[in-house]
Amino acid sequence: MRKLNYLVLAILLSLGVSAHGADRLVPSVYPTIQAAIDAAVNGDTVTIADGTYTGVGNRNIDFAGKAITVKSENGPNQCTIDCQDDGRPFYFQHDESSSAQVIGFTIINGSQALCDTGSPVFDNCIFDNNSGQSTGGVRCLWGSNPTILNCVFSGQSGKQGCQVYIAVNSKPIIKNCIFKGGNSTAIACKDGSDEGGSIPSCPTISNCLIYGIYATAPYHAPPAIWLEEAESATTVQNCVIAGNYSNRWAAGIWCTRTDATITNCTIVNNSSITPGGGIGCYDADPVINNCIIWGNQPPHGPQIVLMAGSNPSISYCDIQGGWPGEGNIDTDPCFVDVSDDDYHIRWFSNCINTGDPNYAAEPNETDLDGLPRIIGGRVDMGAYEFNHAPIANAGSNQTVYAWIDGKAEVKLDGSGSSDADRDTLSYKWTWTIDANTYEANSVSPTIELPVGVHTIQLVVNDGYADSAPDDVNVTVVAPLTGKLSIEPCVINRRSNQPHILAFIRLPAGIKRSDIDCNEPITLYPGGIEASRRWVIPCNDGGRPSTGIFAFFDKDTLMAAVPQNGNKELKVAGKLKSGQYFYGCDTVKIISLK
Repeated sequence: MRKLNYLVLAILLSLGVSAHGADRLVPSVYPTIQAAIDAAVNGDTVTIADGTYTGVGNRNIDFAGKAITVKSENGPNQCTIDCQDDGRPFYFQHDESSSAQVIGFTIINGSQALCDTGSPVFDNCIFDNNSGQSTGGVRCLWGSNPTILNCVFSGQSGKQGCQVYIAVNSKPIIKNCIFKGGNSTAIACKDGSDEGGSIPSCPTISNCLIYGIYATAPYHAPPAIWLEEAESATTVQNCVIAGNYSNRWAAGIWCTRTDATITNCTIVNNSSITPGGGIGCYDADPVINNCIIWGNQPPHGPQIVLMAGSNPSISYCDIQGGWPGEGNIDTDPCFVDVSDDDYHIRWFSNCINTGDPNYAAEPNETDLDGLPRIIGGRVDMGAYEFNHAPIANAGSNQTVYAWIDGKAEVKLDGSGSSDADRDTLSYKWTWTIDANTYEANSVSPTIELPVGVHTIQLVVNDGYADSAPDDVNVTVVAPLTGKLSIEPCVINRRSNQPHILAFIRLPAGIKRSDIDCNEPITLYPGGIEASRRWVIPCNDGGRPSTGIFAFFDKDTLMAAVPQNGNKELKVAGKLKSGQYFYGCDTVKIISLK
């Protein structure tokens, strides 16, 4: 039996099949995407090489219920499925699960990717310039629960005006997506009566950016999000909805007969030719909290329009013109740069730490930037949590003195760095020596630098963002070189001579008072301190200078130099300025009776 198992494994390996499934390559092995899928089994991966794929087998692609991954080799910018206005890119109609995955494609010139009972994953895809009967992107029907992650929808159009269409008991997750341009609603959740089944759906929409949609489709749909009879568990969270236009309905979010929850959204600068530029409610009671609703431009009326007995619960929101409700405010949110569509809030915004004080973020919940949803102890209003950037302080410039090896130990000091939110900081010091980059990672590391002038850069991080860099300049001063003479120049290990005499003449201009007499005069190798020393005036080429005589124990030196022969010795000391000095001389060591 064991031999049979080995034989099966060998056959599988020869066919390119691993324990994790085969990797089926298009077009090098299979001519079309559909051909590779037809050959695949659960657990396989179909990898598509760079290029543009058209024609039969590369559109209307059907997973046939298989739990497989179909992915591009190098991402959506390198791999395109072009439906050539003849069909859709994918069709999921066999109860596919989230194990059916589509990753990394640009999809153009087709109708919607249809999920009809299928619940696949679309990840890192670009849907561009697609159109269809109701949808130009992804259509979810009859209990389909796809996950749509990290996708971009641009230039989409549809006769009923939807980029993602949701109906008949479908529960998609739409996260980290961008919807931009085109003339159709970004996300529409309908009751399903148009599809022959009036069963509410329940999308989860989070961390999306929806902007620049000019909705003029025949059905006059709102351009951003349309929630019609969506279940109460429907959520729209951490989204920016900005700069959209509608020729009917509110241009931000339109709610019909739903009590969905809208949390931490920034709904700004949308415009409509009918009342309700920001949010519109028709017979709806949504829960709206921690949102910024500002600068929307209906022809008349407030930022939020209520129709047919709507009674939303609105709290802890910044709403231009004001709105009754606990914690609501009416103050300029102080965006960073509206002209550049930057809807982060500035440090002095009243939206900081003024959201619902009882709001508890879900595990790993983030804002639209991917930062933790709560920073500073209380949730902010809007899609972006404000974080004070930490401030790096690399300390004062330093002048240090190199040891006789030409290197100096330098203690850096980043303790002056700060964070207004009192977050714990991490430290990253970087510097370059001879084109090599070095790094240290503590608040006050000790590093080694050669002689020269060095710029050390510090960046601190508060767990959310890097600081601007701060630099400290460190000047490492070389040691002074004197002239050293050792007596005797031939040292006999076996002689009775107890001492060795060294005389070092320092460079001209060094005075007796410059020498630090509290520091030892030391002989190397061995680090042997002088047993006696005295300082005398002398001259260096006719210029006044200073010399030092020093005695060292011979036996200690012989223990430090176990081999006979020529040996370079060094004698070193220190000036009061901190600068070191040293001299070198070569002696011969023998061993004679």
